[in-house]
Amino acid sequence: MKRFLRIGIHVDETDANGRTALHIAACEGQVEAVRLLLGHGASPSIRDNYHNTPLNDAVRHCHDEIAGMLREQQQVLTYPGKKPGFLMCKFAAEGNKEQLRRLIVNGIEVNESNYDHRTALHLAASEGHVDVVEYLLERKADANIRDRTGGTPLSDALRHKHERIQEILRGSGGQLKGIDIATELCSAAAEGDVAKLKALIVNGANPESADANNRTALHLAASNGEVTVL
Repeated sequence: MKRFLRIGIHVDETDANGRTALHIAACEGQVEAVRLLLGHGASPSIRDNYHNTPLNDAVRHCHDEIAGMLREQQQVLTYPGKKPGFLMCKFAAEGNKEQLRRLIVNGIEVNESNYDHRTALHLAASEGHVDVVEYLLERKADANIRDRTGGTPLSDALRHKHERIQEILRGSGGQLKGIDIATELCSAAAEGDVAKLKALIVNGANPESADANNRTALHLAASNGEVTVL
């Protein structure tokens, strides 16, 4: 590569896919080649025909040292459309904290959402990934951000019975939103589901909430003879 640079080949020459030598070096994890190219003035911001920069390549292939070198060149990870939210949600659902960290460190906003307005915190809460929930909150994820149906991460944790995550989210100010609390209380009371009633109340549901017929959980428990609820 040094020989090509010496004979005058432009450092930012591209191939048929619009990719430069810096793209390839970043993709393959060639630290010294990246250093050499940057030293010869290679542009770290050129996008190939698929809208990828060298930083995109470094992050995709988990080359953290190279990603750091490119950040020093004032590069920030970007993707078109809703792809940042899609990737954040994907890794959160998988419990892949390392890949989430990699995206966030390189410039992706922690509250990026997918097409359903769901964030990484929604998915981590739904799937029960305690360490991911804790990490996202440390990175200032919004504990009360709402998805397309108005649901919050705490609503997801409650729905999927992840008690530890409910506790963590409450500690960060998380609230139940996007669910019909009165209906949920009445349904649990009618079925004698004491555990669900306790979970709803612990997470902030008002036990005196009334449904469309002005009936409360106590009405339903009494009507159905659910003594344990009473």
